Amino acid sequence: MKNLIDKIPFEIPEITGKMKYYFLAGFILFVLLFDYVFIMGFQINALKSLIPKSVELSKELKETKYNLKNMPHYQKEVSRLRGNLSKVEMSVLSREEIPMLLEKISRLAISSDVQIDQIMPLKDSQELVLENDGGKYFSLPIYVRGQGGYHAIGELFNRIETDEVFMSIEDFDITQNSGHPRRHIVKIAITIFVMEKN
Repeated sequence: MKNLIDKIPFEIPEITGKMKYYFLAGFILFVLLFDYVFIMGFQINALKSLIPKSVELSKELKETKYNLKNMPHYQKEVSRLRGNLSKVEMSVLSREEIPMLLEKISRLAISSDVQIDQIMPLKDSQELVLENDGGKYFSLPIYVRGQGGYHAIGELFNRIETDEVFMSIEDFDITQNSGHPRRHIVKIAITIFVMEKN
């Protein structure tokens, strides 16, 4: 060991007075630099990678607070839509109910003072409009031919369009009846929607 110390080309001066403070300041500076470069560097990089995540979390938190604040409104809207859905479901008929609907159209015509000469569903012209887990929904045209005055025909149109069962007048034709000038011949194409359950 003594030989090893003898081989050092310079002498280590004795630390005294101000040198103690310089040495202490240098040591503290070395520790701080070492800490910043090797220890804090990893932590700073880790924090930098967290910044985008924290921004995203902050955005999601604001959105969640907004949604929670509006929850009563959303619940009312869901309730309203469920009510509308049940009305729509009642407005769509099953195939078995088609004869009852034809009878209903006939009653609407009678109450409007329109005499029905012919009424029939055009099953060959039906179209698939929707298919889901509940079943298949078809649009089915119904042909109606009758006679009545202009006001009576207008009243029948109104009753068909505003009925609780969804019916829509797609087309119509009114011509003069040569035998009865005040009663006109009307041909109506009505579309209804029917459902076939799976």
